[in-house]
This record gives sequence, C-alpha cells and structure tokens, in this order.
Amino acid sequence: RNKFERFGVAQVFPSPYVYSLHEDRSGHLWVQTEYGFGLFDHEHFYLKGPRTSLPWMGSAGIDSTAQGIVYFATPKGLGVLTPRSASTFDVAIMPPPANDATPIHAVRVDDNGMVWFSSENTVYRFSEGKVTDVSSGIGLPKDRWDAIAMDSTHCLSLRSSTRIVTLAHDGRSFRAE
Repeated sequence: RNKFERFGVAQVFPSPYVYSLHEDRSGHLWVQTEYGFGLFDHEHFYLKGPRTSLPWMGSAGIDSTAQGIVYFATPKGLGVLTPRSASTFDVAIMPPPANDATPIHAVRVDDNGMVWFSSENTVYRFSEGKVTDVSSGIGLPKDRWDAIAMDSTHCLSLRSSTRIVTLAHDGRSFRAE
C-alpha cells in the first residue's frame, strides 16, 4: 500500500512554487523552486540555497552527474551546484555562451557526463570545460527547445511546443519524429 505525505513550506520546503523535480542517482529528490533547492533524502527535506528570491531561478530543468554535480536551467545561464560535503554545495552560474543572452530552458546529462542544454534557438554541449554549439550545421530547425531527453539507446531528443527532433546516432543531423 502506498503512503502519501504532503510537503510544503512548513517542512523546510524552499517555496510553494516548484519549477522542476529531479531524482539523482542516489535516489534523492531535488526540488527546484524560486528560492533555491529542496533535497529530500528519503526521510527529510533540506534547504539547498538561501531563503530569499534568487533572480537567476525561474526556468525548469535540472539533472545531475554520477559524481553528484547538479546542473540546472536559469534565465542567466547554466547553473551548477557542486558538492563540497554531504550537506554543503557551491553554487555558480555559467553565463550563456558568447552572443546568446537568452535564458537556458532545458538541461540533460548523458551517461558520459556531457551536459546538454538549450537556449531559445540553440542547443549546446558542455564537456571538459568547453561549451559547443551543436545545432549549427546539423539541421536543427529554429525553435525554442523546452525539453531534452535521452532514451535507453542514448539517443538525444529535443521537444519544442510544435515538434520533436532526434539526433541521429552518428551525431551529424537531427531528424523529425
């Protein structure tokens, strides 16, 4: 029988407005809100971030690496929570790539630890400290890409409000679904 519990601001929940949820590889639930992150460790919620409004919050999109680094979408760039210990994290915002001042909308970390993220019309890959525009020259239609998914065969798919496209296995072109 399932047991349901209600969690809210009274239980150290950062905000009543939830932008995104993410279960990391440890089974912990991350809750992205306008006031930071809540982390549920199977027993308690913990606040990860200040209890004041964060101007860089407001986008949905969160994912993590096997090493526990959490990447999240923000209007100001790609957010990064890097663990310092079991209970503390460093927070940083990587500004958008040059000539792209649009908000980040979606984030996905693949099994190789590469971080894929999207802004208004562009999809980027972050790997080994370098950001690469992967949409240039490989047939990605101009659109606002709101979600990035990776299936069990490691195919990358993008979703806008009007279409879904998938990156071919050779990584050289996108195809409409």
